[in-house]
Amino acid sequence: MLRPGIYPFWVWNGDLSEDEIEWQIREMAAQGIRGFFIHSRQGLKQPYLSDAFFRMVESAVSVAEETGLIVHLYDEYPYPSGVAGGEVTLGNPHFHATRLVQRTFDSSGGHVRLDLPRGKVLNCTAYSLENGQVVWESGVDLLPHVGMVLTAESYNEVGLTQYNRKRYFASQPTPVLDVALPKKPLRIFVSVQTVVEHHKYWWHFVDVLNPDAVRAFLDLTHERYFQRLGSKFGKSISSIFVDETEPFWSERVPATFQAECGYDLLPLLPALQDDAQLASCLASTGLIPFLSTYAVFASMRAGEQVFICVVARRQGSDVAKIVRVQNS
Repeated sequence: MLRPGIYPFWVWNGDLSEDEIEWQIREMAAQGIRGFFIHSRQGLKQPYLSDAFFRMVESAVSVAEETGLIVHLYDEYPYPSGVAGGEVTLGNPHFHATRLVQRTFDSSGGHVRLDLPRGKVLNCTAYSLENGQVVWESGVDLLPHVGMVLTAESYNEVGLTQYNRKRYFASQPTPVLDVALPKKPLRIFVSVQTVVEHHKYWWHFVDVLNPDAVRAFLDLTHERYFQRLGSKFGKSISSIFVDETEPFWSERVPATFQAECGYDLLPLLPALQDDAQLASCLASTGLIPFLSTYAVFASMRAGEQVFICVVARRQGSDVAKIVRVQNS
């Protein structure tokens, strides 16, 4: 049983040695500390989750047992949980997290050219406006009018010979809407799946709604701890701390929604930006009876985690939410 007391995050941020680990644990015990969380942070010299690292963890557990302290593990380096110090996402672009970016653009019609958020365009629909209100029955699909433009231009001097070195380059593909629309008030709704390119310590974060990605994280982290220290679990090792893992969107959401609910989610994405239309959609589909309640679907695997995607939103929030829960 966990005893009341102080259990600090014990930061490992240098070149560890067994002597230093033992000294620090005995110092903590002498001051009445009940236990600690081993937290790998920037500055750690032992390669994270390597044999050298686990030898230090085993040493810490051994001294903790001698001094009566409780050990809590921490499943990331540094945080948020899910990437195993970056190992899950490095070389695995299919595990990269994505976001659902929602945008609206008001237009008076005519020729419309818009640079859209960089990513996979899931929905691009124009609706008429009457007295400032969207006429939801008037939607026109604009996806056929979206294509890629290389928007970053540059000049370089490279080439095969000294006589032909001047080069004009273009890069950074960006989806662009280019269309002629009726001249009347319109609102264009855009939904784009974008790659999470920076999240706290990481350039790419992991798609925690992807069971394969989560399985990779568990195998790299929790299973390794269990292989080395499984006999201590529930005894001198009390818990594993999971920190700030954050689900975004997932490319698996549309297909899973179709399979679970029987209709296509993508045409309904504009409704997530308008509370009145969202309420109407929910009422017509019978998905949930109240706007303040989350509508969810689950992609389940026997014995593993349940991944739940929120397809409706709480009134007043800005984006669709996605959450994960444990299988019961």
